[in-house]
Amino acid sequence: MKKRIQYIAFFLMISLFLASCATQTISQTSRVDFPQVQSVSLASTPNGKIYIALGAHHTISIASSTDGGKTFSEPILASSNVNAHVLPVERPVLAVHNENIVATAWLEQSADFTSATIWYTSSNDGGQTFSEPIQVATDSGFEIVMVQVVFNQDGNPLLTWLTDGTLRYTYSDTFGESFAQVQTIEGGACECCQPSLIAMGEQVWMAYRGLELHTDGNNIRDILVAISNDGGKTYQSTTRVSDAHWYLNACPIAGPSFASFEDTLYITWMDGREAEANTKFTGSVWFSSSTDLGKSFSPNVKINPNPEIHQTMPFMAIDTNGDIHLVWETHSSDAQNIQYAYSNDNGNTFSKAQALVNSDNGTPRMPVLVTTPNNEFVLAWIDTSGAHVLSWME
Repeated sequence: MKKRIQYIAFFLMISLFLASCATQTISQTSRVDFPQVQSVSLASTPNGKIYIALGAHHTISIASSTDGGKTFSEPILASSNVNAHVLPVERPVLAVHNENIVATAWLEQSADFTSATIWYTSSNDGGQTFSEPIQVATDSGFEIVMVQVVFNQDGNPLLTWLTDGTLRYTYSDTFGESFAQVQTIEGGACECCQPSLIAMGEQVWMAYRGLELHTDGNNIRDILVAISNDGGKTYQSTTRVSDAHWYLNACPIAGPSFASFEDTLYITWMDGREAEANTKFTGSVWFSSSTDLGKSFSPNVKINPNPEIHQTMPFMAIDTNGDIHLVWETHSSDAQNIQYAYSNDNGNTFSKAQALVNSDNGTPRMPVLVTTPNNEFVLAWIDTSGAHVLSWME
């Protein structure tokens, strides 16, 4: 895959940041483009190595960067000769453990779209080579989507995905060579909203958008967190994160972003609770946290300033100081942007939102952000021309 590297001075972006916060200094911006890529994910390691997953034309490829996202290695095909179901609205799976173990997973849809096989592969050499794909499971259903993977502290993978409005999961005790019988989280799940996983010791948390039927016939699409105390083998309880219901009889195609710092869980998501029931494209970005291992979550904080513009697909990164950084999409009648805001007080307050990417040269969407211990920030997104990576330092 040919990639074009451009070094660009984003003076407008820098000036906006400096105007919003005098203590932040941004320098050394650069950009990498991956033409014709349809979906993108990022992940960073404890020492600052960055991996990127690229979905394009029924394939998943992985590349890495050791210079804060300024350059990337040549992408390596991870999905082998197995067809991967690649969608722009679904970030490709990417999970890392320590520095050199990286994994991905994907769905292979049947020809008649009545079933799908979940595949998994990993690399132990920093993404230079990948194992032969392992068949995790085959599910029957008409809408099987949104696979996610996380590693536990031992380096064993845990997987989850959606099948016809239910949340399915499995795990491996053999480092991905085999997987346990697939199980289902009790209750419904939004049929096309990507879930998110966190694993710390024997604690595993699965964040997702629920799907509940209200007595008036409307669907409730609140954010929930399922909690496991046995390493993801079973989930004993579920906590509601949303402190107000969102009623929508359609899938918003927007799951939560979930992260942790020390013993605190942080979560961000989109919902349209402030609009009339079943009103589409009226979303706002919300944030909450938990300091009791997910048993309860703080009052929801709205991040975006303009309720007249649809805000969706938030993604979160936590830096080594515990500061919270959010990016998300905004949609108006004449523009589509990627916005950024940050918090240095555990999410009690957030900075004024600023546009990082605008629609002058495309329709930016599906942002993902990572940070490194060297105060490097790496943002990726897609538009009609492919995937793009913007990196900077603070």
